[in-house]
Amino acid sequence: MSRRTADPAEHGAPGAVPQGQETSGSRRNTGAASPSAALEALNRVATVLGELDTAREQLVASLEREGAVLGRAFDAINAGDTPALKVLVARVLAERPEDHLRRLVEAAATPVPSVAHPLFDLLVELAHARFRAFAELTEALLFDGTAPAPVTATALRTLATVMEEGAGQLLIDALDHPATEIVATALEALADLDLEEAAPAVEALLDDRRKLSAPLGESGELATLGELAKDTYAYLTRA
Repeated sequence: MSRRTADPAEHGAPGAVPQGQETSGSRRNTGAASPSAALEALNRVATVLGELDTAREQLVASLEREGAVLGRAFDAINAGDTPALKVLVARVLAERPEDHLRRLVEAAATPVPSVAHPLFDLLVELAHARFRAFAELTEALLFDGTAPAPVTATALRTLATVMEEGAGQLLIDALDHPATEIVATALEALADLDLEEAAPAVEALLDDRRKLSAPLGESGELATLGELAKDTYAYLTRA
């Protein structure tokens, strides 16, 4: 029978290390990092933060350039006869309404139904989400002597559709506008919204003889603002 070779650790031989134990030299160093290592780590963090700031600035600049390019492209497209493309680019511009809100209103003020209808729906969505900005734009258009009447009328119709606090006064103010289309739009909106407080302002237009651009009712004849005002006034006062 062969003899088993004795393990020095089992007999406490000098220099032997009992199983499950480590010498102090073999233990992993778990002490605090040195000051130089901590400083190096802080420097690395500062470098990363600086790179993030630079990346953020580059992203903002890129978005600004992109917005400008999209705006110019939309203006070019809007001058042509490409309804589907107009609507597509308008939806892209709507992602940044703070830059392109007026441009979108101008695009929606078109006699082409395939463009006007989807863009009007898009404007209503934007007006719900950013009512204050849309109301401010509408007010600016209303008192801007250079704004085309169809553009201002489109903004008023959108505002009336959303109808939050403050929109009613803008519609009443629109009754004093020199453009027939804008006044007619305001009269129709006031009737739709049943704003009884607008009755005195509407009453002042009962004798207005300016002709509407489209027939009123089924007669096929062009009516006057005064006739439209009478209908609106009768509805608001239940007369």
